[in-house]
Amino acid sequence: MLWHLQKHESAVNPESCYYYCALCDYSTKVKLNLVQHVRSVKHQQTEGLRKLQLHQQGLAPEEDNLGEVFFVKDCPPNELGE
Repeated sequence: MLWHLQKHESAVNPESCYYYCALCDYSTKVKLNLVQHVRSVKHQQTEGLRKLQLHQQGLAPEEDNLGEVFFVKDCPPNELGE
């Protein structure tokens, strides 16, 4: 996951970006907070449900793409400095 985030950090302004977990609708301006979120019970439960859904759809875990779950985005202009 960290490699995935680092790869996408280069495409945004590091001073005004945030890290986002699409599974949990969680966002933060600090990468470490996202790493801690990934280890949280809430995220683990949500991820387990997602993996179960993928399994029920007949998709292998290898087809699970981090790019669909974790994002690095630029902050909207109205949120800068908050």
